[in-house]
Amino acid sequence: MVLAPPWATALLESAEGVYNRRGSESLRDERIPAIDLVLEPGEALFIPVGWWHDVRALDPSVSLAINAFERGNVFGWYGPGSVR
Repeated sequence: MVLAPPWATALLESAEGVYNRRGSESLRDERIPAIDLVLEPGEALFIPVGWWHDVRALDPSVSLAINAFERGNVFGWYGPGSVR
């Protein structure tokens, strides 16, 4: 998995809404403060709103994404494809 913070404005050049055309290989750019990590079996990761991420399974696996929270998950400071 590769994570990049919302303030990695170099990613905005290739953004299409909330998605990006760049793959994890191209995130190894000196302008992008990317974080590489591997989750081990049983581990979970919370990714805050606005963080760019690219996830690849290294082995056959099951993934679960939950983005429907009881509390609001809309933040006025972040709009898809933009950083304020």
